[in-house]
Amino acid sequence: MTPRHCFLGFLLLLAYIIQDQYGLKWSGLVDLQDNAVYKQISGIILVVFILHQWHLSLLRMQNKMATAHRELKRHRWLGVYAPVFFYLHSHSFGYAYLFLLSSVYFSNFVVGLIHPIVCSFKRKAILNGWVTLHVGLSLFLTILLSYHIFISYWYE
Repeated sequence: MTPRHCFLGFLLLLAYIIQDQYGLKWSGLVDLQDNAVYKQISGIILVVFILHQWHLSLLRMQNKMATAHRELKRHRWLGVYAPVFFYLHSHSFGYAYLFLLSSVYFSNFVVGLIHPIVCSFKRKAILNGWVTLHVGLSLFLTILLSYHIFISYWYE
């Protein structure tokens, strides 16, 4: 992750927040997001993105460190575009549990952007704390996402 990636990621997040807070909606996309088929397709794309991000952890758990090291660059690069994946699915943070889901998603995104090495923190304790927070938020996100999928299909 380079400072340029961090800048792009924060810029995309800021753009998402501004459009949501000030109601700057792209009407064509909002109309698409009201379409049930589009919502399912964009949701599947978002789930595939999140599952792909989990791939790095799975490689590490399988002790495939060389492969994980190669995957890390893609994990970080795709992670920078997390606001875009989210925006294609939803133009707002939502309410109630959807707001919680959105908040956890974007919190994990910010945690990913401020990786200790990018911020020049080299202490092992800081790195371990960062990994625990990032993976913990990812796990909580996955639980909330599973609930969201269940509720979405239950009420359809």
